[in-house]
Amino acid sequence: MLALLGTSSVLCAQDYPNKPVRLIVGFAPGGGTDVFARIIGNEMTKAFNQQVIVDNRSGANGVVAATLVSRASPDGYTVMIILSSHVINALSYKDLKFDVINDFTPVTALATTPYVLTVNTAALPVNTVQELIALAKAKPGAINYASAGNGSIPHLFQELMNSKLGIQITHVPFNGSAPALTDQLGGRVPLLMQSVLQCMPHLKSNRLKALAITAGKRNAALPDVPTLAESGVPGYDADQWWAMVTPKGLPKPIQTKLHTELVKIVLAPKTKEYLASQGLEAMGTTPEQLSVIMKNEYAKWVPLFKSGLVKPEQ
Repeated sequence: MLALLGTSSVLCAQDYPNKPVRLIVGFAPGGGTDVFARIIGNEMTKAFNQQVIVDNRSGANGVVAATLVSRASPDGYTVMIILSSHVINALSYKDLKFDVINDFTPVTALATTPYVLTVNTAALPVNTVQELIALAKAKPGAINYASAGNGSIPHLFQELMNSKLGIQITHVPFNGSAPALTDQLGGRVPLLMQSVLQCMPHLKSNRLKALAITAGKRNAALPDVPTLAESGVPGYDADQWWAMVTPKGLPKPIQTKLHTELVKIVLAPKTKEYLASQGLEAMGTTPEQLSVIMKNEYAKWVPLFKSGLVKPEQ
């Protein structure tokens, strides 16, 4: 019987996918994760010769989407692109109805990118991080920054900077990075940490100015933008990654097929070149390596929550 089940699973993988695949995105259309998911989804459609449909289920920093995926059938027809904040949600939210690591099948880490500290200079006339620090110290709490929600990457990255400098910049959470960007462009909230992918068009049009990037080294897409560490924030080094997961219990042959095709997609020369032009670095890890990345990400942010600088949702 076990042999028959194994054979059935392999045959199922050979036939996979034979209908459209739903790609869940936990954030609103237009945000960095949504843009990235549509790039990957389009390439998956070509590779599998089946439509991959992006399904935005925004809310609670990806918790709404992750809850849906954790309860979905593990047949490969519901997949999800997560970012680092998926793991951090275990710290950000009390009483989650799923385990951020163990209730999902890892497939591969897809890409990584630094975030960019951007400012609408019409709303806040600063041109360097040092000018921002001086103003924040002179007027504690008077400057606002936007985020994609409590516990989101923009929130954590900004609070990490605040904690390293001992400054107070006031958090204004939004329901997703796209609404946060909209209000920044409108001048209602001057500061936002955001992905290179999301902010690049607005940097090119000069609607926003890049003050610094969060990674420990400069980014090829923004070579003239200094790192935060270079700009007076000692030891600052943080980035965001995207990965593909499915519901727990995905048959190994389907996991392997998904992994193989996704790695081909992100490591294809044209894809790598395009991602690099948008400030992203392709990854293409094994499922086991992704599991390690997820566990390390969780451990990295525990001190910030224990310090009380970021408080979990009730």
